Amino acid sequence: MKVKLFKIKNEDEFVSKLLETWPAYIPKPKVEIINDITCDEEPFIIVSEKEVKVNDCAGLWARPDPQDIVIKAIELNYAITEKSITRRTFITGRQVERFIRLPKVNESCLAPFGCSQCVFSCPSNAISVIEGKVKIDENKCTYCGLCSASCPIGAISLAYPTWNSITLMTKVIKKGKITVSCDASKADLLVPCLGVLGPEEIYSLYSFYDLDLICPNENCVNRKAALNAINIFNEVKEKMKIKPSTYLTGVKRADYTRVISSANISGKSSFDIHAYRVIMTEDCTLCGVCVRKCPTKAFNFSIKDSKLMINFNPSKCVGCNACVSLCEEDAIIVTREYDYSSLHEGYSYVTAEDEIVKCKRCGKPFDNKKKILRVASILNVNPEDLEYCNECKQVITAERILKTWKDKFGDVRRGYK
Repeated sequence: MKVKLFKIKNEDEFVSKLLETWPAYIPKPKVEIINDITCDEEPFIIVSEKEVKVNDCAGLWARPDPQDIVIKAIELNYAITEKSITRRTFITGRQVERFIRLPKVNESCLAPFGCSQCVFSCPSNAISVIEGKVKIDENKCTYCGLCSASCPIGAISLAYPTWNSITLMTKVIKKGKITVSCDASKADLLVPCLGVLGPEEIYSLYSFYDLDLICPNENCVNRKAALNAINIFNEVKEKMKIKPSTYLTGVKRADYTRVISSANISGKSSFDIHAYRVIMTEDCTLCGVCVRKCPTKAFNFSIKDSKLMINFNPSKCVGCNACVSLCEEDAIIVTREYDYSSLHEGYSYVTAEDEIVKCKRCGKPFDNKKKILRVASILNVNPEDLEYCNECKQVITAERILKTWKDKFGDVRRGYK
């Protein structure tokens, strides 16, 4: 957000008070002072979601108050329903204890590929995916944050903080104890609800800080979501005996798997750690659509001992099920994995393999057997007729055409002797 000041008296003092009053859960504004204007307009305050304009060029205000700007900014950025904001709130030094807004989904969302993690995580059935887009029913949403916690790539966030803002915080606050809570009087990191913290956030934050989670209200409507985060936190403390020397990049999934690998965490988990296992049935033809279309590049091809293999890297998989929806053979099954070892960087396993077929004419390897058999069954032809590479197919086709011509017309070609 930008704040533009026009002809404000004691501008340095005004800016200082504005930044001091600005709440911690809204990013600090960029302040621009503009004095080179005429005073034709009346004094005003215009606040939009991106910009605040304050005009006192006529000098008619005895005391332009930054609190008015802050109040307007909060009202526009957050839908306050449980506690209204007044100037007295700031004058008496009390912070806004509750700020809520519908979860926002950014462009990195994998719903167009078939992901629906947030839908299944929502306890109030407020989320649906329609035509590849996430829709949130504001009448049902309780702002518990479980959708944000369940999203493995951080595409959905509830008010503040976002994963990027948490990452920036770790670069400023290098060490020490950090308390996360929805109560502003107790929190170093203020969140709408502890439910916004999933295993990715908790593991990454705990690797940096002596972390503490506080849910002040046992009768809160979102108590279940908060307890989910606290249960995860208790296991994290048990698993992470030695904190790794790592860093956060702002990429939620990558940060999570790096911490798990660096801390060498292994064994079974009692909760969903957002890890997945892919099983490919015998119907898989190794066509490669999963390799080409996976949005996180969790699959890759490899060749070993004259066999074509599809390898799967669980640390990259986010459970979007794009591979399942795209597989024409219905040969892919995605299940949840509860073993931390599967999230270690570099770990992968073979999900499908098949014999490589060599061209019957030139001997060059060109395809795999299952795919050839599948294509032959669709075309209703002899599989042996397809065991040629593309170059040899062209040569063979040309030879057959010439032979047919020769059988019909002899050695005489049209226009030639």
